[in-house]
Amino acid sequence: MQTHFVSKEKLYPWFGYAEPANDAIFIRADLPKRVQASVIAHETYHIHDKSTNIFWREVKANAYSAWKQPIGFLYSCVLSLNMDRINANIQRFRKRK
Repeated sequence: MQTHFVSKEKLYPWFGYAEPANDAIFIRADLPKRVQASVIAHETYHIHDKSTNIFWREVKANAYSAWKQPIGFLYSCVLSLNMDRINANIQRFRKRK
């Protein structure tokens, strides 16, 4: 699996992105190292997850990240409390219904 660190502008408001078909993940380079480690765990889980339900995929990836990188996971939760991320997630889940 390839891990690419990219600029905030390429991924905002997301912290990371997985491309299972290319066995690659993209992580924001501007994030604190502990958050990056948590996002890497989260996106790595997505690479191997075969679920099709978006909500269930996120629950499992978040649980895996919390188990592997608990401090980074908590830190990423705090950083997620902004309206851009909240609104982006609301829109994402609405599209998938």
